[in-house]
Amino acid sequence: METNTIKFNSGRSYTEHGQRIAARQITPEIVYMVDADRGVCYALRCELDQYNIMHCYDRADEYRVYWHQLEGFTYDDEYKLRDELTEVALTAPSRRS
Repeated sequence: METNTIKFNSGRSYTEHGQRIAARQITPEIVYMVDADRGVCYALRCELDQYNIMHCYDRADEYRVYWHQLEGFTYDDEYKLRDELTEVALTAPSRRS
């Protein structure tokens, strides 16, 4: 796992495993996060730590950044990153563990 990537389980009960999330800092201001259990992903304007990611995630309308706004990134980059982070998220602790 890259050093600018984290994974965690929020403890929320979306599935029997909880809510497993992986996130990576993709620019100095933007974190890309994948919620593997809900099947969603977002680019958020926040710091790379669990508290800030969840704060921004819960207030997505205020913090969401759309992929096409990120200079130097393509939709293909997003698909690759989403798939990679989904695999990382699925290795986060499960509520069943």
